[in-house]
Amino acid sequence: MEQEIKIAELILEDIVVNDADFSDALRKVFLKQADLRPFRPIVSGLVGCELRHHLLFNYLVNAFSDEQLSKEEKRLLTLCMSNYYFYKRFNSEEMLAYVKNRLGDEKFNLVSEHLFKDGGDCKNLIPEHFTKTASNYLSLRFNTPEWVLKIWFHFEHGVTYKILKKNSKQLTPSIRVRTSQISVEELLDKNQAFAKTPVDSILVYGGKEPLRKLEEFKSGKIFLEKCGTKNLLDNFSIHDPDQIFCYCGNKDDSVVLELIERFGRDVAINIGLPLVEKPENVKEEAVIDEHLSLKKFVKAGCYSNINVFNANPDSMNAYISKPQDFVFAVPNSTNFDLIREKPDYLLHFKKEKMDALFKQEKDVLENSASFVAEGGTLVYLIYTISKKEGENTIKDFLANHNEFKLVKMEQRFPFDKYDTSMFYAILKKETPLAKAGMPLNEVQSQNILQSANMGAKQGE
Repeated sequence: MEQEIKIAELILEDIVVNDADFSDALRKVFLKQADLRPFRPIVSGLVGCELRHHLLFNYLVNAFSDEQLSKEEKRLLTLCMSNYYFYKRFNSEEMLAYVKNRLGDEKFNLVSEHLFKDGGDCKNLIPEHFTKTASNYLSLRFNTPEWVLKIWFHFEHGVTYKILKKNSKQLTPSIRVRTSQISVEELLDKNQAFAKTPVDSILVYGGKEPLRKLEEFKSGKIFLEKCGTKNLLDNFSIHDPDQIFCYCGNKDDSVVLELIERFGRDVAINIGLPLVEKPENVKEEAVIDEHLSLKKFVKAGCYSNINVFNANPDSMNAYISKPQDFVFAVPNSTNFDLIREKPDYLLHFKKEKMDALFKQEKDVLENSASFVAEGGTLVYLIYTISKKEGENTIKDFLANHNEFKLVKMEQRFPFDKYDTSMFYAILKKETPLAKAGMPLNEVQSQNILQSANMGAKQGE
């Protein structure tokens, strides 16, 4: 136990102090030291548990001053609390004895009655003076900063509560079965860890073996994809396009992979990806291309009909030679859909960079729209929950582009049957004749609330 705790402390320090990503911090330790690898499952579970209750545990230990407890001692205590109240993989009495030995009798007696109580029952961890409907209470209970809650309260408090409740549960990964390579039935018969979803050819995986180690994943017969992405394309894909363009600034490539799987080798597909910027004082080989796996997928498939290029969100003209029938604008966003997948996602999120992020989203939409052919379809897609990034962005766009008509927009939530936090808008570029006889439709905000309320009922 002692060695596992010390490794967990090292990893947690890297995440909190050095702003390292959870998976990167784990990799640094276990990739370099092969003898420690057997400890990885239990250590990653302990640190992950701490991260999923990070705001609450830090609120509790920060009741003690830095003179009373050092930052290192506070991190040790948060890890111990994680096991005491939630993780429960180590014997609690043994772990408390270890912590007491580390802190000394005086410090341990100071903190123990406040931090380790009720026999490990977590119901009374949040002080009684917090009002249960208030932002500060919800923030501590669901490990979500109050500034994020303000964004979600735009969808009403009831919807926000359902989002928080769902986000407190770890994401079960979903995969797209490439039915051109393997049938759904064959995969289900071969591996009972897969189960069906409400979306055709999308399965969830509940196995203990890492998904990326499965033969089907390594051979490209399946790939990670959200239910909401496939459902969107099932409902709003167009027939027999001649040219498709997708700008994908999001790290998730599933929408691009879905387009490739759906249209195969029969359609010219242009894929725009963000430039890989080299930060200052970072070696070139250390710069990570988030879309490298996508590029390898296209290269391995020898797709002569696919053009992959890197460009700025507001400058893609040099790579697209003609108007496109089907255009996807998928910018990077606040990406709140990652909260269930990455326990430290909000810990690393830089709130002060949001304005630049919103501008980039609008740049991607504006630039992508310029490539839509008359009569063509434009899809704006972000994996997040935010009226400013979603509904308001589309409203502003339509106010300045009367050549586009809104077909549909919808905010999807993690608690509905498609299990995805995403906003999309379907826009149609009208022909001159259609524009002459049809006024621009106003964006109807109630569509968003209706989808939220319907999703809330499904999530009950």
